[in-house]
Amino acid sequence: MRKRKTYRVEPIFEEYNPELDVHFDGRPLKRRNIVKKAKNISISAFILITIAMVGGFFYTWYTGRDVSVIETDITTKTAAATDLFSTPPQQRDDVSVGVSVQSLSSPVKPGSTATMSIKTNTKVKCSIEAVYDKVKAEDLGLLPKQADEYGTVTWTWLVPSKTPIGKWPITVTCANSVKSGVAGDTLVVSNSI
Repeated sequence: MRKRKTYRVEPIFEEYNPELDVHFDGRPLKRRNIVKKAKNISISAFILITIAMVGGFFYTWYTGRDVSVIETDITTKTAAATDLFSTPPQQRDDVSVGVSVQSLSSPVKPGSTATMSIKTNTKVKCSIEAVYDKVKAEDLGLLPKQADEYGTVTWTWLVPSKTPIGKWPITVTCANSVKSGVAGDTLVVSNSI
């Protein structure tokens, strides 16, 4: 019979021996793992920063190459918008004339000035009439006027010092060569304002 070979079995779990926990280059394994992780993180960060920089340069180049075209478009659009608001549309004479009171300084004291602003069609002729106690007021500020290019007309006149206290009608009539429009309001004359 053959003789059996016997093997010496060493225990699997031994006490930790730091001298055995060394890699072939002489550094401990734990430290080697930390250095390896730091190196991997550094390389990854460098690659990401490089990609971001190349992308940023490409984006800047791509968006900056048509600057003159964009400036021309903006200038043209700004000029068109300015023209849109600076020159109001021309109105025909056969269009009905609308008149609305925008403001009236009321109440006023006798002997002070009153102001009335209206909005109407452009370039129409407008007249104003103030009547105090059935007497038509006569003042240079109540002369007929032509609406400006925006359809605005403003009158400022002196309310006579002998004007009776009360509520008095103010009537504005605007007309073109074919049609007309009328608006009115009430001026309050009072000693206490």
